[in-house]
Amino acid sequence: MKRKLILVLAMVSLSLALAALACGARNAAPSSGVLADKVVTVGAGGGSADLYFTAQAGQRLRITFKCNDPDVQPYGYLKYPNGDEQYTPPLEKAQNGQNSADLDVKQGGEYQLSVMDGANKGGPVQVRVEVLP
Repeated sequence: MKRKLILVLAMVSLSLALAALACGARNAAPSSGVLADKVVTVGAGGGSADLYFTAQAGQRLRITFKCNDPDVQPYGYLKYPNGDEQYTPPLEKAQNGQNSADLDVKQGGEYQLSVMDGANKGGPVQVRVEVLP
């Protein structure tokens, strides 16, 4: 009976350890590759769409917006894990429905990227966040 109890406790401990590792791996930011690749819909008349991604300190990222409508001027507002914020890619760089910016990550954690349209037309925007070598 005592052996069975020890075996059961060992199996439960192993299962919990594996689950914790899997959860940590799922939430960890990859060291290379694509952190986000999604179509978001920006509302007309000043709307926005949010996208979240996790990055590691020391990474260099490229944020790219693409819209099939050349009149849309996609730009972003990035909120850092510590609450700092900046426009990136900025509205001034938007051209023919596209925009992009490179960014050096100084803080690890979850980022919030709000996508907006300077023309206030709105519509679907392809958003890609990738780690640069």
